[in-house]
Amino acid sequence: MMPRPLDPLRSIKVKLGVTLVGAGAAGLAVFWYGTGNFPPKTAATAIAVALVTSQVLAHGMTAPRSASWRSRSTRWRPTSPRPTSSGGS
Repeated sequence: MMPRPLDPLRSIKVKLGVTLVGAGAAGLAVFWYGTGNFPPKTAATAIAVALVTSQVLAHGMTAPRSASWRSRSTRWRPTSPRPTSSGGS
């Protein structure tokens, strides 16, 4: 069974951020190994832009779900079953 290293993190936004930083670091390592050149300012800017973008997109992805759950839970209430008429004709 594969390990699940992000399970200790509770927020989906944090999980997405950690995933992006890990993927960006892996990509930069391959780039650095292939070219022998590591641009630190460009790398830091790219990771920062990726993190900000993921946080904005994750907010839009998670907020409607919780909002719709709240409106659904206050709008719908189960009712008790109506008694049936037992009078026979």
